[in-house]
Parts: sequence; structure tokens; C-alpha cells
Amino acid sequence: MHSSTPAEAERVLAALRSRMAGVGLELHPDKTGITYGRDGVRQGRQPSGPVSGA
Repeated sequence: MHSSTPAEAERVLAALRSRMAGVGLELHPDKTGITYGRDGVRQGRQPSGPVSGA
């Protein structure tokens, strides 16, 4: 999923974790996290490793 800001990404990830927990599931910490995606608008350098929330 894409988000406009890191804060929005954190909120979405927290909501997704909560929703999954509500049905007895959990996100795999090594496979789920927030990363930086460069495109036509975001031209900055990609941070090394996950940005957060793994």
C-alpha cells in the first residue's frame, strides 16, 4: 500500500496489525514493514533497511 507521509504509513500499519489480531492472525515481522519508495515525486535517497515498523 502507498501512503503520503511516514506518519500515515505508521497509522495504517498499526490499524492493519490491530485488524489482523482481531481475527486471530498476526503480521510476520520479517515480511511486513514500512519502506521508502522513490517515484516521480519522491526523489530522495532510499534509507538503508526498513524505515520502521517491521
